[in-house]
Amino acid sequence: MLAPITLLFGGSMFNWFLSRRGTRSTAFFSVILTAGLAQAALAPEDHHHKSSAPGMYDARVNGQDAWQRAMSARPDVAASVETSRNASRGIASTLSARKRNNPGLSVRLSAITGAPTSVVNKSGDLTPRAPGKSSESIVRDYLRGSAGALMGLTSEDVNDLVVLGDSAGGVSGMRMLRVEQRVNGRPVFQSETRFAIASDGRLQKHVGLMVPRARAIVPADPVNKLTAQQASSRLFASVGKTIDDTAFSISASLDAGRVELSSTDSSVA
Repeated sequence: MLAPITLLFGGSMFNWFLSRRGTRSTAFFSVILTAGLAQAALAPEDHHHKSSAPGMYDARVNGQDAWQRAMSARPDVAASVETSRNASRGIASTLSARKRNNPGLSVRLSAITGAPTSVVNKSGDLTPRAPGKSSESIVRDYLRGSAGALMGLTSEDVNDLVVLGDSAGGVSGMRMLRVEQRVNGRPVFQSETRFAIASDGRLQKHVGLMVPRARAIVPADPVNKLTAQQASSRLFASVGKTIDDTAFSISASLDAGRVELSSTDSSVA
């Protein structure tokens, strides 16, 4: 049985799954970069009884003191905030200019990032016909063009996009390409974006929460990040179990920065 627990602190999120198999327990970790978010979510072990603990803890909402302390502890916060503000101003300016030239352009902006979460052209399509062209090529070329400024993406940001799925479409031929941002191989939190493409290659709409200038605002290597072993030790400490991080060892390296841990400690065996 898999029991999931998700932790996000200091700019990295750890998804933890404990599997009991005989006397061996296995923990899976995935690391997801964010632009300085400090959040934590704990899935209750017993789903049949109500817990007094909140189902979701978001430091930006119900732990703002902790949020401010976490932000103050990061030496790169001021520069990242200024980069984000500049990106937001650039997006607003680009949107204003494009709507003057195309009144049918409908764009919804995120209150968190200032970037578009939904883009559609009510007067037509976002790109012209491109028969025979792959969905990925259509989307990357679109974002490398003027749409990149609207989304707040640099050429490096576009290169960082990873395809999650490419649907060929049904009877209508409508295709769906799903991508997410990854910086140094680590997924950007909630950045999955979907692009709807007609059978003849016309990009019609896209929705998602891409982070503008993600590569510029995320450190190449987060400062003082926890190792998977340290995160596991702290995870058990949060439920009253003291286990030294040396009790855990990496048994396998998986995709997307995840590792598999093993432990011989009797409390998790």
